[in-house]
Order: sequence, then C-alpha cells, then structure tokens
Amino acid sequence: MKICIFGAGAVGSMIGGELAHVGQEVTLITRGLHLKAMQENGLTVNMNGTEHHTRPACTDDPSEPGIQDFVIFTVKAHQAADAAEQAAPLMGPDTTIVAAQNGVPWWYFYGTGDSFEGHRLKSIDADRRIWNAIGPERVLGGMINGSCGISKPGYVNHTQKYRALTIGEPAGSGSDRCEVLASAFAKTDIDMPVSTDIRHVVWTKLLSNVAGSMICVLTRGAQGETASDPACRALAANIMLEAGAIAAALGIDLSREIAAKTADEGPSNSPHKPSTLQDLEAGKAMEVDDIVGAVAEFGRLVGVDSPMIEAIYTLLRHTAVVAGCYPGDGSFNLVPRT
Repeated sequence: MKICIFGAGAVGSMIGGELAHVGQEVTLITRGLHLKAMQENGLTVNMNGTEHHTRPACTDDPSEPGIQDFVIFTVKAHQAADAAEQAAPLMGPDTTIVAAQNGVPWWYFYGTGDSFEGHRLKSIDADRRIWNAIGPERVLGGMINGSCGISKPGYVNHTQKYRALTIGEPAGSGSDRCEVLASAFAKTDIDMPVSTDIRHVVWTKLLSNVAGSMICVLTRGAQGETASDPACRALAANIMLEAGAIAAALGIDLSREIAAKTADEGPSNSPHKPSTLQDLEAGKAMEVDDIVGAVAEFGRLVGVDSPMIEAIYTLLRHTAVVAGCYPGDGSFNLVPRT
C-alpha cells in the first residue's frame, strides 16, 4: 500500500514517521530546512520519551512518488486549495484523500442529504478550488488528536499521552477503504478510530479550537495558563455553548462534550501551545477563517446568534493582520450586524 503525507510539518511528520516505523511504504511531501534535514539524516519522532528514527522517502515534488493508494492531507487549512491542485500527480482513479485539516472541512456539506447538500462555505472554499481539484467522492474525513511541535528540522516532539487520527465517510457509513487504512495504522502508536458520524468528531474538536485554543492565541498563554484562570475558563465555556447551539441547528448534539470540556478539573500545568499560537509566534499564516470564521458563518447560515464567537473572530483576524499572519485576501467578511 502506498501512502503519501501531503504537508509533513509537525503532525504530518509524526504520522509519516510512525507509518515508516512499522514498515509501511510512505512518502512525506514537505519543504525547507525540515525536508533537507530528513533527506540528510532521516526523521526522529519523540513519542513521550521514546524516539523512533526512520528514513522515509521525502520530497517537495508531488510528481515524484507516483500514484498513491491514500493521500493524507495535513497541510494547514488555508493551504488546502494549493495543495489540492498540486497533488494531481498523486491521484489515480482509486486514490482516496484523507482531509485531516483543523477547523471546518471543505467537504462538510457533501453527503448530508439535507437542504444544505453541496452548500459552499465562503470562509473555507469560496471558489470551490478544493472541491473541483479533488472531488468530494474521493474523501474520507479525518480529525487529528495530538500535540506536536518541530523541535528542530528533522525532529518532531509529541507531548500528549494519547494520539489518534479519526476517519469516517462523509455519508456516515462504514466502508472497506476505512478498514484498509485503519489496518495500515494498526501497529503504530497512533490510534485510528473509524467513525460513522465524522461531522460530530469535527465539531468536538472545534469546541476546543474555537474556545480554549483561541483564548491562548489572544492571551499568548499556554494551555495550562489559560485553563487555570477562572475567567478564561468561563469565557471558554460560554463560547462552547454558542458553538453548541450552532451545531444543534445542524443536527449535532454536543451537550455531553460541552459538559465534559467545561468540568472544573482544577489547575493545569500543560505547557503546550496550540498550533495557531505557534504559528503567530513564528510569524506564519494562521488558521483564523477556517476555525473561527467558519463557525461564525455557520451561525449566520442557520440563524443562530453567536456574538462572542464573532467578537473572538474579529480580534483574531485583526491580530493576524497586524502580525502579517492573515492568509486571506480579505474576500471573506462577516457583514457587521446593525
């Protein structure tokens, strides 16, 4: 089985490194110093103190690896349109794409079977570049649970005890291709649950990203710092309630997840910084529209007010613009409420 990781930054390298560690035929598409280091010295993934060193195939040229069985997209959400077009040489008639981006996925309204079927989200894929380049029928939804960072080129550090890449068919059924891919991960240190409700999985992670992670960005604080602040916890809880109301209007019940995430578990000492904060500190493009803007767009679509989410979005977008980290062209805008 041929598996390509397209966009092998921290998370993609962890996935690719673990697949290589168990002998899978994997190619990492990446660039820059990280690529150079892996080509010269291989890739090391530190999984909570256990180092796995491998020498996977890696390149910055998508035409090199040939047709793949699976292509796992781990690029940032705002890079997905370019990546989708660049990945054409990797895709044969039977190639499956695993879309494992943060935020709301571009395929969200494919296979819903409701009045929103095929709806275009302006914050995600305004011109349908991704939709047209890949074709939603190829897609498995994917959601990553893990805390990674590139400590230095060629070296990825994972600090979370549990890590998973949950996959699922957009239509909500099981499938042979889900089972085939899950079997490739069976011997790795990464769990691969197969969900029959991948949108619920998407929303569960959105709860954390749109609330806790974005509060970290705005306060420049690690997860432990903001989670230990009662005011920040209360704000995160209220943001989650707004997101839950939007999800409910789309048929997703998040009441149990919200209760679990807002339970007071005492002070936290987690030093981890969410990827969006890592990007801000590194001067890289931030996933602002794809996570928070898209949730706000959902709210406008289904007629659910979300004043805190819209306020957070306004602040994040301004922060990103001032820092030179906003990747959009300004074409997506939430029309101010009067």
